[in-house]
This record gives sequence, structure tokens and C-alpha cells, in this order.
Amino acid sequence: MPGFIISNIGNQISFNEQFACSYIDKQAMIDGFNIRVHTVDKFQNDKLFAETNDYFIVTEGVLLNKMELLKENKTDSLSELIWLHYKKDIKQFINSFVGNTAGAIYDKKNHTWFVWTNHTADATVFVYHNEGNVVIASQFDYIIEHLVSNKISYTFNRDAAYSMLTYGYMCDNRTYANEIIRLMPGECIELANNKIKQSVYWKLNKNKYDLLSSTTDEIIDGVDEKFRKAVKYEFEKDLEYGYSHVSDMSGGFDARMVTWVAHNMGYSPILNIHYSQSNSNEEKISKQICEYLGHILLIRPLDEISFIYDVDRIVGMNYGLSLYSGITGGESILKALNFSAYGIEHTGMIGDVVIGSFLKSTSETKKKELSGLYSYKLQNKISNEHLNIFKDFELQKVYIRGLLGACSSFMIRKKYTEPLAVFLYPDLLEYCMCVPVELRAKHKLYNEWIIKKYPEAAQFNWTYIDAKITEPSWWVQIKKVARKGSAILLHKLKLRVYRQGMNPFFYWYKTKREYREFYEQYFIDNIEHHVFDDELKKDMICLFENGTPTEKSQVLTVLSAAKLYFRG
Repeated sequence: MPGFIISNIGNQISFNEQFACSYIDKQAMIDGFNIRVHTVDKFQNDKLFAETNDYFIVTEGVLLNKMELLKENKTDSLSELIWLHYKKDIKQFINSFVGNTAGAIYDKKNHTWFVWTNHTADATVFVYHNEGNVVIASQFDYIIEHLVSNKISYTFNRDAAYSMLTYGYMCDNRTYANEIIRLMPGECIELANNKIKQSVYWKLNKNKYDLLSSTTDEIIDGVDEKFRKAVKYEFEKDLEYGYSHVSDMSGGFDARMVTWVAHNMGYSPILNIHYSQSNSNEEKISKQICEYLGHILLIRPLDEISFIYDVDRIVGMNYGLSLYSGITGGESILKALNFSAYGIEHTGMIGDVVIGSFLKSTSETKKKELSGLYSYKLQNKISNEHLNIFKDFELQKVYIRGLLGACSSFMIRKKYTEPLAVFLYPDLLEYCMCVPVELRAKHKLYNEWIIKKYPEAAQFNWTYIDAKITEPSWWVQIKKVARKGSAILLHKLKLRVYRQGMNPFFYWYKTKREYREFYEQYFIDNIEHHVFDDELKKDMICLFENGTPTEKSQVLTVLSAAKLYFRG
């Protein structure tokens, strides 16, 4: 993720940015700290690089409610406003931010830094602090390159490797370097007298709204009001900068509803982008919706693609903190699109577990166990210690599987523009978490919201059930059984291998010998890396030789991270 880096090591900061095409570069030196910004040339009025006699402020990302905050406080200077609140209660103030703004403030008088990530940590911030040396950056590889250029060593974190080999992403603040951590959602740090103090300014909880006595209709009205407010924030930011709208589209409901509601609110035209195998239900439904709305649909077919060979490229973009095969064609369509005319990439990220739920009933909230792993073969190699900070099982899954797992693709998307998710709007997220699980489970609330508020959106099939949500459940079940039986028959007749869709990774791997050969060769070329101890190497060999294509890609992600970041 392009952005900023702050360091008290050496006299110069340099790095090689490989991915986006147009950058803004700024540098400063303050009290022994080097600060450099190297950010995508978009939304520049939201990105601060400001200095006075009292302070220095640097931020990255977009602040969706910036104009609202400026108007409320009767000022036209965002940096002065942040400084004013820094002296009062900076944690309370950044808690009022909407968007993906992360940043740092230096208090010149007291020689202290205050650094924060946003509520959901999709605006990543990484911290190195060791023996008096401090490096803070919005991009992991910025820190690695800076340490290497200053001949400062760091060590391989085998716990991060096991998190990848099980979860398929990082389950907490770990990275592949023991000395570098990532700030968790709603987290901030204060650096003073060479000591770092971590704290939390926001926690997702289920107590903000009392909805136990509310009717379903009242809750639906509340969800819709907050959803529309979040849509307005995002799409008005495009208009503020004169950008055209671009939004994801799929055969599911999350991306569909972002576009549908934006269209309903008058934010047209919208360019929709989509990737899946040709003639899949995902593609067919996306085409039908865009034709109905009158939107242009840009499609990246996932048929014969080179993505599977891009291990090092993708790991270099998400730092190996998430499974390299997880984003499939998403990055390729962003790379092909000329973003100079387009603003925010509007996504439907994790909507199904916000208005919906990971759980089926309230009784499940009491569980405390490893969950959401891509592979359970090595689950005994990771402890449950990282689960202790969560009050219930649903919050555990939202944070780990949702924010740290699914939303990790934002690290890649941010190479091209600012990606945001309406469902991550903090007030909407908190409101939905206060809705009883039984009402959200199995998409009940989600479906009722759509049918009540946007019935036309329900007239198109939902790929999850391959039917309309208005169809009787008994009919949906019959169709499901028929589909399953047909798929088994086709598989036995060797007429079709795996279901098509937006991530046909199994399909590619099973049907293309050259892909399998590439995996085998990559594994052979990299398994003997010097940072792997015997136990880890043995576990990776076993997982690769006996695992599914996804488990093999988990192994390759670890191998690539070691190759890229531990070259000595």
C-alpha cells in the first residue's frame, strides 16, 4: 500500500515502488525523524503533509466526513482541526472519522508521536521498534527495505508462517518479521522517550444500540438509514474530486446492493467491474443487473489466465499476510483500468456477515475455538492465545476472518485507488452487531431488508442459492438437491471438474497440467530457504504433498514471503 514512512534510522529513506503509475512524493526531517510520503496521486486534499512550529501531521487515505467535520468546527484547515483535538482528546476525535484515514502526529514541544490506523485497519500501519530504532509505515515492505538499506537485521517469525499455513492469513498483529507488528483495528500508539504505548480508541461491541424491543421493520429501517448514509459518504467523495464512480458487481448481494442503492440515490452513471469464469452464474447475473440498471459492465474473464504464476507479485503487494490465490482476477482488472478518471473502488466487502452473521444462533457466541481456517491439518501448531481478547465467538470471527482475512485484499487494491466498503462504515457495523443473531442468521434480515426496501433487486437470482430470495424455501431446496446431483453425475462422467465462479482456483489447478508443474517447481526451488527450521520445513512438505490446491498455495505464500523478505 503506498503511503508514508517515519524513521529515526539513517539520513535518507529510499524504496522501490513497483505497482501504481502516478505518485506524489514528499519528504521532511524533524527532530531526528525522517518522514517520506509516496502516495498514489488521488484524493490529495484528504492526505495531509503539514508542518507548523507546534506540530507535524501526515495522513493517508480518505476522510469521508471531512467536510462535515470542518463545517461543524467552523474551520477550513483539517490539520489545524486535528491538532486542536490532539490537545483535547485525540482518541475521541479520530473515533469520529469515517473512511480509511490512518496517520501520525508529532508534538514538537513534547517530542512525542501519536499514530493510528482506522477503525477496521484496512488502512494498514506497521511498526518496528527495537533497541532505540523506530520505523513506522503504512506499507510493510517500506520498513523491510529501509532496514536492509541501513544494514539492520530482523528475524523470521515462524508463528506468522503457521498462521498462513492454517488460517490462510494473519490471525493477529503478527508479520513475517518478529520485530514488526501491524496495528489492529481501532488501535493507536504513542511514542515518547523511546517507549511505545499501545492502546485502543475503538472496539466493536454489541451494546451501543438497544434493539431487543425493536420490531423487525424498525430494525430494517435503521439498517437502511445507516446504509444509505454510508453510500452517500462514499459516492459524494467521488463527486468532491470530480471522479466518475466505479463499483464492484457480482451475482451475490453485497456488491449488488452497494451499486443498487447508489443508483437508487441518483449516483449514476456507475461503471461496474466483475471477474469470473465465462458463462458462470456470477457473470450471467451481473450482466442482467447492469443491463437493468443501464450500467456499463467491465468483465475480466477467469478462463485461461496467468494469475497463478504471479506468486511473488501478489505476495509483494499484500506482504504475504493473506493467501496469494485469494484475490484471483481482482488485481488484473484493476491493473487494466485507467483510474485517472475514477475515484473510490466501492466494494461490498463482508456485507454478508454484517447484515448477516457468521453464526446460526446466539448460543454459538459462547464458543472459543479456532475457526475460519483454510486448513486444519496444522492447527495444533498455533495456540488459542490470540482469541482471548474477544468477548464472544462472533466478534472473534468478524475481526479475524472478516477484517484481517477477507479485507486483506485492500492492501492490493490500494495500489491503484482508494478501496472502501459501505458495510465497514462504523455506525452501520455497530448497529448490525446489536441486532440479535437469530434475526441476522441465514441471511434472514438481509433478505427481508432487500425485499422491503429494494424489491426489484430481489428479482435477480442470488448465486448462493441459484434462485431468487422470494422463491419458496421448499422450491429452493429441491433445486439445490437437483444441482448437487447433477454436479456429482457430471463429475463421475468427467464432463466437469469443479463449479465455476469468481474464484475457480480448484478448476484451474485440476485441469491445467502446466499450473501443477509450476507449483511443483516453485516448491522445489524455494523449500530449502535458510529461515525454515526442520519442523516448519517438514510441516510444509507434508501439507504441500498431501494438501488441496488451496493448501498448496498457502505453502507457496510462505515460501514467497521468505524469498522476498529474507534474502541474506
